[in-house]
Amino acid sequence: MIAQSAERVVSQFVDAGVLLVLVPLSVAALLLGPFVARWWRTTTLIATAALGSLGGVLAFTLGVRAITGGRREFVGSDFSWLTDSSVWRSAFDLDPSWLLNVLLFVPAGVFLSVALRRPIIVFLGLASMSFAIETIQGLTRLGTADVRDLVANTIGAAVGVVLASATVHRRAD
Repeated sequence: MIAQSAERVVSQFVDAGVLLVLVPLSVAALLLGPFVARWWRTTTLIATAALGSLGGVLAFTLGVRAITGGRREFVGSDFSWLTDSSVWRSAFDLDPSWLLNVLLFVPAGVFLSVALRRPIIVFLGLASMSFAIETIQGLTRLGTADVRDLVANTIGAAVGVVLASATVHRRAD
């Protein structure tokens, strides 16, 4: 039953529309990786992985619906999705969709923290990016602005930053 539920949730996110956005963003990451690596003073592999993980976040959250024209429920053009206390009660309801949102931000947290060596800035940047994505989804009807997604994405960013920090500190010892 859990496997069927997970398969249903994954199939909502991974389709031909994802590839329409993910492939060009991946190619852009490969092409820009060497230049960004010099700017960030890190390896090309880490810079490319960081850019690719950001591209994945954008592809799965905004890009697919922008290209395919898919529409979901419109919550409102204001910030009611953020201020409604009843919505916050379900912010930590664990289901496959919530867990996928967590996992979506973990690679970005890891690779950006390793590349930039500024974990707090990376965490704040990714949390801000999640807020911006949810706001854009609500304002443009490219998705549903959802507190659950904001919380899950922020937790994923935190997990990625912590994993990177633990790895870097372990290597230093």
